[in-house]
Parts: sequence; C-alpha cells; structure tokens
Amino acid sequence: MLFYHIKQFYFFFIIIVIAIVISPIESKAQEKANFLEHRFDGYYEIITNKSTPKNLKDIQHKLKKQGIQFTFHNLTYNKKKEIIRISIHLKNKRSEFSSKWNQKNIPIPTIKIVEINGIVSITTNIKLPDSKLLNN
Repeated sequence: MLFYHIKQFYFFFIIIVIAIVISPIESKAQEKANFLEHRFDGYYEIITNKSTPKNLKDIQHKLKKQGIQFTFHNLTYNKKKEIIRISIHLKNKRSEFSSKWNQKNIPIPTIKIVEINGIVSITTNIKLPDSKLLNN
C-alpha cells in the first residue's frame, strides 16, 4: 500500500514539474505571436518638425527593439527650433531605405517611419497641388 502512495506522489510531482516547465514556454510563444501579429499589421514612429535630438534618440531606441536600425544625421534647426534639414537611414533584415530633407528655412513635413510586412520605408504628409492646376 505504501508503494502505491509513493507512485501517486511521484506521478503528481512529475505533473507539477511539467506544468511549471511548460507554462513559461507557452507564455513566450504567446509573446512572440503577439509581436509577429503586431509587425504584420505594421509598426511606425513619427518625426515632426518639432522633434528634438532626444525625441529622435528615443525613436532610435524603440525602432532598435523592433529590429530596425535607424540613423539620422545632418540635423539642422531654424530660429523657431523647427527641423529644416535631416538625413535618415533605415535598415532591417529584409530591406533598407534612405531619405533626406533640406528645406532651406522651411520646416520639414511630418515623417512617418513604417515597417509593414518586414519592409521599412518612410511616408510624409506632403500635399500635392490640385490636379486641375496641373492640367491647365
């Protein structure tokens, strides 16, 4: 009878150990699934003409966590403390993108750094002239 109770104890002990070992694995798998789902939907960061060097460093840090190398240089501000010049380079495992703005004394447009389906790029809020004006 004692042998039977010892077998039961070991059986439950093994079940508990397995549950403890599997729980973090499932948690990490769920985290990875959430991360991949987020990357599929797209990831972005915004740079405005009011972004400070600290803001840009914060964006650089966030993008690095996403697996995106973000570098910037030629950062120039006007008297109103608006960015008028910047060069940006993005790189991840699947793609690479570079762009620069040199607006003389005009502030840069809002820049959206995006990664969708593993491809990095940049979009801006530049508005094109009305197409009627272009056809005249």
